Amino acid sequence: MKTFKTWLKKNIITILGTAISLGLVVYFCYTTGWDTFVKSFSRLSPLWLIAAMVSMVLYWVFEALALHVLVHHIYPKRRFLRSFRIAMVGQLYNAITPFASGGQPMQLYEMTVNDGMSMGSASSVMTRKCLVFQTGVTVFSLVALVYAYSFFAENISGFLVVTGLGLLLNLLYLGALLLLAYNRKLTTKLTNGVVKLLMKLRLVKNPRTIHERVDNQLKLFHESSHMFSNARPVVVMSYVFTFLQLCCYFLIPYCVYRAFGLVGAPVAMMVAAAAYVYMISAFMPLPGGSGAAESSFYMLFLLFFSNSVIAPAMLLWRTITYYSCLIAGAATMAAVKDRGKIAAE
Repeated sequence: MKTFKTWLKKNIITILGTAISLGLVVYFCYTTGWDTFVKSFSRLSPLWLIAAMVSMVLYWVFEALALHVLVHHIYPKRRFLRSFRIAMVGQLYNAITPFASGGQPMQLYEMTVNDGMSMGSASSVMTRKCLVFQTGVTVFSLVALVYAYSFFAENISGFLVVTGLGLLLNLLYLGALLLLAYNRKLTTKLTNGVVKLLMKLRLVKNPRTIHERVDNQLKLFHESSHMFSNARPVVVMSYVFTFLQLCCYFLIPYCVYRAFGLVGAPVAMMVAAAAYVYMISAFMPLPGGSGAAESSFYMLFLLFFSNSVIAPAMLLWRTITYYSCLIAGAATMAAVKDRGKIAAE
């Protein structure tokens, strides 16, 4: 019983987020009508359903490739499968933590503890990877906003306020990453401030040793960052893979649209809508942007889907883009643990 209570306390936010997500889907399905809901799924096109699932798998692959080119630049002997594993760890913990805040720390843990990378090099890789991804998302969102603003603003009240707030948060996050990557004084002050706080809380022993380690890792961090600054082809390739990754992700709603036998909606408009959904839900405090993702999808894609199909479409889209990350990420970690046990034996 104590074990269950401990587990419940640790995972209460994840459980709450999942419950809200599923609750909204059930509510929309109920208002649509269960008979209509079942009939919609019975008419799914297998070809377009496979296309949607393949797009999600390619999203993971391009995520891993964008990471791998950065890691490979510092550690040339690293294999792609290691980068794919780390990418899937990020997918899992981004999906189960508030603000998607758990992905990068767990990826750093995997890279340093299980892969033997130095903390400075691993931090530099992850900072650069986050910077590349966030730049890609922000540029994609800006282009989508310019291209399709008039269409959505005419059909959705309060569109500018919602998307404007999402874009502002993306820009602020991008600015913070730029400061972290290029402002050495700020990075040093932040890390030293964290060490001092830990010392005051008496969570750190041997402060001199800790300061020496932090200084060494900061040196490695900035040396690795400098390596990326002088390796434009590597960074450009990471941007290319990130662009392809985002294209795959934002095309999934269109594949879902076609899977339900619908035609006529402009692909570019649906891609723009998908970018808006991501921009709006990315900074929600609940895991996976629960609540915001479903609500924004319903609001934006109701312009393309009929009332009878929007709820089933939302469930299918959420299953492919969110729940699949939970399943695939957990399966990847389980496979790694099993392999570790076999190796130990």
